[in-house]
Amino acid sequence: MKSILLVTAISAVLSLNACDKDHDKGTREENVGLGKCHTEDLGDDKVSLCYDKLVEDSRCPKDVVCVRGGPAVGQFTFTVNADKHILTLATGKAGTYSTDTTIGRYHIELQDIAPFPRDRQPQSAGATLLITRQ
Repeated sequence: MKSILLVTAISAVLSLNACDKDHDKGTREENVGLGKCHTEDLGDDKVSLCYDKLVEDSRCPKDVVCVRGGPAVGQFTFTVNADKHILTLATGKAGTYSTDTTIGRYHIELQDIAPFPRDRQPQSAGATLLITRQ
């Protein structure tokens, strides 16, 4: 019985170490509230993502028939250590706005901006982004 517990404990420690190594690379989904920031240590980098403001929202409301809906566009501040970058990303490609960008070894992709126009479900304003460390 003691040997089973020891094997289980060793497996758990090895699993935790493997997860810690994966923390340096990979994809993270971040939900950031409007006017808020999320900061995390990724390997040897201190990374911060802030949702600064909603620039425009021309998406077609859910209960309206539109000829053509547009994107929602947000302004974000992405900081790696002391290197600050202002990003303007859209939920869909439109004009000069893109859905994603790459800064150094980080790829940032905007997934969604909430709330959706005339969304009947109460939601706090925020954005969902995917951050991939390459």
